[in-house]
Amino acid sequence: MAGEPRAGLSRRNVLRALGGVAMVGLAGCSRSQADPASPTDIGGGEPGSVFQSLSFDLGDLVIGLPEDHGVSQISLVGPDGTVFTSVRPDFAATTVRMAIANPEVGRTDYRHYKPGVHELVAKVGDETERRSLELSPKISIANIERYSGGDKPVDAGNISFRLTNRGTAPTWPYQTTFDTPPNWAADNPLSEYIGIQRIETVDGQSVIIPPGEYRTYTATRPPLLYDEGSSVECTGEVSEFTLFVGLGDGSVLSRPIRATALGERVHATIHGQYVCSGSVVELIDE
Repeated sequence: MAGEPRAGLSRRNVLRALGGVAMVGLAGCSRSQADPASPTDIGGGEPGSVFQSLSFDLGDLVIGLPEDHGVSQISLVGPDGTVFTSVRPDFAATTVRMAIANPEVGRTDYRHYKPGVHELVAKVGDETERRSLELSPKISIANIERYSGGDKPVDAGNISFRLTNRGTAPTWPYQTTFDTPPNWAADNPLSEYIGIQRIETVDGQSVIIPPGEYRTYTATRPPLLYDEGSSVECTGEVSEFTLFVGLGDGSVLSRPIRATALGERVHATIHGQYVCSGSVVELIDE
C-alpha cells in the first residue's frame, strides 16, 4: 500500500520456511543474478558461510554465494518477524539480488524495508543459516544553493540540495515542499504516494541513495519565483523559510534556509512572475 513500507508475509510462513516447507517467492521481488554495476560493500560472512559477500547496488541487496552453494531459498525477515521478500537462487549462480528499496515503476507498487535489524535466512538442504543485518538509512541535508542548470528562465528560481546517507541501507527522496517561500505554489502538502518520484537528481543519476553516498537534487517546485506585484527588486532582499524533504522510509527532513535576492529581474512565466538572476541560497545553522 503506497505510503507505508510493504509488510510482507506472516510469522507462520517464516516458521514454515525454517521447518523445510519452501515458501513461494514474492512476485517482482527478485532480479537476475547479474553482477552489480556499482555495489556498496557491507561485508562478507564467516568462513564456510553461504553469505560470502553483501553489498548494495542502488536499491538492491546483492548477496554473493559460493560455488555449489546448495541454497534453495533466501528470505529477508523484518524487525517484526515477517518475511519482507524471498528469492530462489539458481544453483549455478554465485550472485543473487533482493529488491528492498525501489520506487514505484509503472503500475507496480513501491517497496521499502522497515528500518531496523533484519535477518537473512538461507535454506540449505534440510538446514538453515541466519545472519543479522541492520537496515537503517541516515539521511541529512548537507548543502543547498540556487540551481544553476536548466535552459528556462524559471529554472533560476529553483534550488539544488545535497543529501548524504550515513546509514546502513538505501532509501530515496520523493518530494520537496517549503514553509512560506516567496513562491506560494511551492508550499504544498507532501503527497501520500511515496513511491512516485517528484524530484530529480541534477546529474541524471538514480534518486536512490545507497549508504555511504550522496546525491544532489532539484526541488519539486521553484521557491524563488516572485509575483509581478512583489516589492522584491533583486537588491539584497532576504527571505527565510523551511525546506522539507519526504523520504521513502516515511520520514521527513527539514532545514531552515535563507535566500538573498540579487542580480536582475528576469521575466520567467506567462503570468508575469520573475526571478532574480544572481540570488544566493544558504542553510541556516540550527
